[in-house]
Amino acid sequence: MAIAVVAGALANKPESGGEAWVRLSWVLGLRRLGWEVHLVERLEQPDPVAQGYFEEVAGAFGLDGSASLLDGHGEALHGDDEKQLLEVAAAAEVLFNISGHLGPGPLRAAPRRRVYVDLDPGFTQAWHADPGIDFTVAGHDTYVTVGQNIGRPGCPVPTAGIEWVPTLPPVLLDEWPAAPPPPGPLTFTTVATWRSPYGGLMIDGREMSLKHHQFRRFAALPERVDGVELELALDIHPGDTADLELLREHGWKLVDPREVAATPASFRDYVRRSAAEFSVAQGVYVEAKTGWFSDRTAAYLASGRPAVVQDTGCSAPIVFEDLDSAVAGIETVRDGYEEGAAESRRFAEQHLDSDRVLSRVLEVALALVLLTLLPFLLAGSAQAATTPSQVRLVGKPQVVFDWSEEACQAGNYPDLPARAFRDYRGRVQLLLSHYVNYRLIGPSLEHLRIDCTPVLASAEDPRPASFADRGWIASLFTRNGRTVWALVHDEYQGNRHSGRCPSRSYYRCWYNAVTLARSNDGGRTYRPVRRGPPRLVAAPSFRYRPELGMRGVFAPSNIVRGRDGALYVLVRVRDLDGRSGVCVLRSRSVSSRRGWRAWDGAGFRAGLRSPYRSPARRRIRCKPVEPGHIAEMGDSLTYNRVLRRYLLVGIAQPGPESVGPKVRGIYYSTSTDLLHWTPRTLVAAAVTKHNHRCGGPPAIAYPSVLDPASRSRTFATSGSSPFLYYTRLRYKRCRLSEDRDLMRVRLAIAP
Repeated sequence: MAIAVVAGALANKPESGGEAWVRLSWVLGLRRLGWEVHLVERLEQPDPVAQGYFEEVAGAFGLDGSASLLDGHGEALHGDDEKQLLEVAAAAEVLFNISGHLGPGPLRAAPRRRVYVDLDPGFTQAWHADPGIDFTVAGHDTYVTVGQNIGRPGCPVPTAGIEWVPTLPPVLLDEWPAAPPPPGPLTFTTVATWRSPYGGLMIDGREMSLKHHQFRRFAALPERVDGVELELALDIHPGDTADLELLREHGWKLVDPREVAATPASFRDYVRRSAAEFSVAQGVYVEAKTGWFSDRTAAYLASGRPAVVQDTGCSAPIVFEDLDSAVAGIETVRDGYEEGAAESRRFAEQHLDSDRVLSRVLEVALALVLLTLLPFLLAGSAQAATTPSQVRLVGKPQVVFDWSEEACQAGNYPDLPARAFRDYRGRVQLLLSHYVNYRLIGPSLEHLRIDCTPVLASAEDPRPASFADRGWIASLFTRNGRTVWALVHDEYQGNRHSGRCPSRSYYRCWYNAVTLARSNDGGRTYRPVRRGPPRLVAAPSFRYRPELGMRGVFAPSNIVRGRDGALYVLVRVRDLDGRSGVCVLRSRSVSSRRGWRAWDGAGFRAGLRSPYRSPARRRIRCKPVEPGHIAEMGDSLTYNRVLRRYLLVGIAQPGPESVGPKVRGIYYSTSTDLLHWTPRTLVAAAVTKHNHRCGGPPAIAYPSVLDPASRSRTFATSGSSPFLYYTRLRYKRCRLSEDRDLMRVRLAIAP
């Protein structure tokens, strides 16, 4: 199990349940993802109250064996001492140093990667950039911040050349379930400190205001709204008599946060007893538009509590800038409370779920966003390439389709390599293939939006002889963009049909073929062909037998033109005897009544006919091409104009003849005739479903080369700088989830 260390202030912030949740969200959230997590804190001077608080929180959340509190000399106040922790840290993949709690020294230096987690955007960066302040964030590999706009145009906060990666605060949804509406009048609350412990701040020659300055601007708010109460769990010094009188005179109810929110449990109860949150922010967050997103607000939203918060430039559901917009925000919540409560929970589920937030942070932290972007980096270990590659990854990954925000239904995710075409209206359509097939559509590959009307749904016929159970659109061909032909990856899933699979195992009862569908309306709908060319393109030479595992003809590649003018496609095959590889199919025309013929070692003579309708003597098996060179690669096939060869890209294991470090990853091979291929060469190592480690970064699948500059209607050609599209697979509790995004990263191809 991978090890992570989280360093943060718990004992240093006693009687602050909200602050405790910030650290707990990282510790428990990483644990949910399958990591072995150790919490580390330094308390310079022993303090019985602080130590007791640390022990109470650690015990309440099952952290007794993995939480350590050190004194200023490295001796253990709770848990392991520094010497013991050094052994843990040396084995750790990553340190998450919350607010830079762990200073320079062997303990911070020991983990393989060090991540600075910034909770105070604006303060952190300005202090680091000021040579007159004894503060630095140096000594880390990656920098993440809850300021969504740090380093972006319009945000004057200095970055000192550091790339700050934005993240939303993680929230543990199972620890913060949606709460029923509270009884009585709607009470808007928050937990806050009146005066900032940080003092003044100058940014870009301007003095930033502080939180108490912002609160004073909205002191009259309770008098402006009817039917609600406003309450502050406010840490304010009794000496601030003028401010206390100001708040009470205008109708604010004040309570002591130490009485209502001192522990994680009481803080959670306080949030859930509230109807909603109303809160202002530190002046720097507002005036510098840092995009700060509050971890406290995240807790309110997860609990189904609407939040009306001051605008910092982030994408919170309801924000305000002045007194009038604050009134409007509260009235919006008051007048549509049930709808607002449900929307708050949905927002948390879509954007703040710790599984999703921390997975993204891990991708960045471990430099494993795609397949690391640094060639040959696998699971945290770097290996240098020994052979220069003609195909390289360049640039940063981009999200093409975000499942959590764009999916039309749970199963709407890319489950085969991306295929696209230009339709007769000049639009680009990119298929998201699954057993219910959808499309992204737009003016170009750079500007696509999901269309939530399925283009092909599966018939789910229980008879294996029908070859019409569940179908994925796998390959496209069109001359005019109006009539579009599709090769369909057709899975017979015996486990789903009564009496067809004793084990009820999907993988043990998987029987596959390739069929033909057609769209006559420019890709809006596809239907299996009924007349003209045969609907069955390629079938296994044997009938369905349960419990054999994956067998059949799978996942057609792109359709390309051969030098002889015919059409060619690659398919993966797994025969009855377990033989596997990639076969080449050929047809003069996609609509030819003769159908497709496969290479049998001497010619294209193998018609992969139905074993239910043709005698065994007529069922000729295809011969896989170059198995030692390309293994079972068949994901992406284009003709590359730079190489002047066919370019095959796919996921594969290393082999005796493969070029590059011997790791699983993305490989490429080239050919002049589609029958003879160069030994596969590693482009980059990759975490896939086969080598994914619980708690590690997401896996990838289904690579596909698409070049926006291709002149082919179906993007069957590529040039010097195409994109590699792929599916990012996310795991929850160590199991593959439906959260699968379509990504892309630029390739550089040179002869």
